[in-house]
Amino acid sequence: MSFVESPHSFGPESRRLASVERYAVFGSLPEDDLDKITSLTADVLQTSICLLSIVGETDIWIKSQIGLDAASLPRADSFCLTVVETGTPLIVPDAGADLQFRDHPMVRDFGMRFYAGAPLTAPDGSSIGTLCVLDRAPRPGFADKDLSFLQQVAALAMDRIERRFVNRISDILVPFAHVAHQALITTDAMGRITFWNEGAERMFGCPQTEAIGCTVDMIVPERLRAAHREGLARVASGAPSQMTGRAVEVLAMRRDGSEFPA
Repeated sequence: MSFVESPHSFGPESRRLASVERYAVFGSLPEDDLDKITSLTADVLQTSICLLSIVGETDIWIKSQIGLDAASLPRADSFCLTVVETGTPLIVPDAGADLQFRDHPMVRDFGMRFYAGAPLTAPDGSSIGTLCVLDRAPRPGFADKDLSFLQQVAALAMDRIERRFVNRISDILVPFAHVAHQALITTDAMGRITFWNEGAERMFGCPQTEAIGCTVDMIVPERLRAAHREGLARVASGAPSQMTGRAVEVLAMRRDGSEFPA
């Protein structure tokens, strides 16, 4: 079993854009389940506009919308940029009276006065976009419970996007995996196993039903797990990987505790 990594090292924004690309939602068509989320959010929070937006390198793709007839916006002209840069919610009760935002293009050109947005946070911690509500009237009474609802629904939307990504990868891998003699394992950004083929069952002596959902630590000898986690954390933080561009042999562990080079 060998591992080959991409020959790229990422800074924070490059890693975020890599997440956007990985989910393949920028520029994609509307989807019914996400449209239901934006509709519900606008209804519950009683706003005229709700957007589920994906923030790309230069533009913002509006994946789902209620109340605004636009497919995309310039990245620099959106409140959402602040949300993805900080990774935290943003509430602007009255943009017209806010020194930071009163000259913002959304205020000047679209007449927006109220904005509240929550990040779409991927499992790796990157913010790929926002779920936000806007209105052309100030909204000084946006309560904590309203923000909590917005954050919860944003998490639900991200879960839908994540599930679709995992299903798409499985659709690609399954036909190959059933005929492959090698072990084939995929994990999510948190290191949880999402795919485990018959080759992995034979190699590690563990059925798929038990492996799915476990962390990849289960195939790493216990004495090596701390170093393994440190390496993953280092790469996730943007440091270059020592495995970049080359196949390596690693020490793995079967279900019975026996070790072998993989």
